[in-house]
Amino acid sequence: AHKLQVGDKVDHRNAHGKFQKATIIYKSKSGMFKIHYDDHLTPKHDTECSYVNELHRFASAESISRRAAHRLKYIKTGSFVDINIAQHPGWRKAEVVTVCPQSGQIQVQYLLDISQGLTKPMKWITWVHLDNTLEVSRFGVHTYTKEINHVAI
Repeated sequence: AHKLQVGDKVDHRNAHGKFQKATIIYKSKSGMFKIHYDDHLTPKHDTECSYVNELHRFASAESISRRAAHRLKYIKTGSFVDINIAQHPGWRKAEVVTVCPQSGQIQVQYLLDISQGLTKPMKWITWVHLDNTLEVSRFGVHTYTKEINHVAI
């Protein structure tokens, strides 16, 4: 990523987890990029990101944002999958709420119990690519029916 320059195209994982084609519009000497998402006409959604500390948010242009799924192709809105998100590590049940027509990315919602049963679990939404075996798997491969994440979403 340190070889990337202003004007280069990349796939960048936005704050919601979705990879989008983007252009680097500024590069600092301290390891920060300013990113403009190509499908947005205005700079409203431009973001800054460290290519030193957040390398996992960068990929070659269109390698994810335009990559069709090569596994779990049967997944559709309303399907359930197992997910393992870096922000909330550990496999849990998730429901597919959106399937991206341009790529194999899916938006999922899942429950997260941060209170260990003291309060109602919180609902989270994020994006994953169906080819990413570290983040998504067929429902039931990593989760068990007695876990809290099997509460109906």
